[in-house]
Amino acid sequence: MIRFQQPVIRPREAILAARGGARVWADCADTVASKIYGPHLEDLAREWTLVHANEQTLGGPANQVRPATIACPEHKTGHELDVVALADLPHAPAKVLAIGEAKATEKAIGDGELARLDHLRKLIPADKAETTVKLLLFSGSGFTSQLRGTAASRADVELIDTTRPYHGD
Repeated sequence: MIRFQQPVIRPREAILAARGGARVWADCADTVASKIYGPHLEDLAREWTLVHANEQTLGGPANQVRPATIACPEHKTGHELDVVALADLPHAPAKVLAIGEAKATEKAIGDGELARLDHLRKLIPADKAETTVKLLLFSGSGFTSQLRGTAASRADVELIDTTRPYHGD
């Protein structure tokens, strides 16, 4: 409720009181997606990855999942990752098993997000990735048919839509 109250209701109380709900909703749909739905989907993606995703999905057993920022010398900036699944066991160096992006936009996710994750995977130091790091794409609105085709031909890509978390794996 607080995530909704502060960016949506509070600044528009007068308009809402004057029965301008439709106008308010149209004006703040992007804010709701980025400030409410987006962070919620990111949290769900991390929880699902840690608790429900199987070793085949992640490329191994993960015992930590968190967000991260990875430095990119090419773009001279840090890129945010919503999901980083790690195998971090005692007496062994931590290994990145999978990285992922969660999108709660109204548009279906396409190959652009997969290309971004491919780029970010190349930035992971070799000593931090024992095998090929899996790429996870979480979407609240689904995936383009082109991305589904690409993912079907690649063993390193997992597409997780809103129904898959209810089935585990």
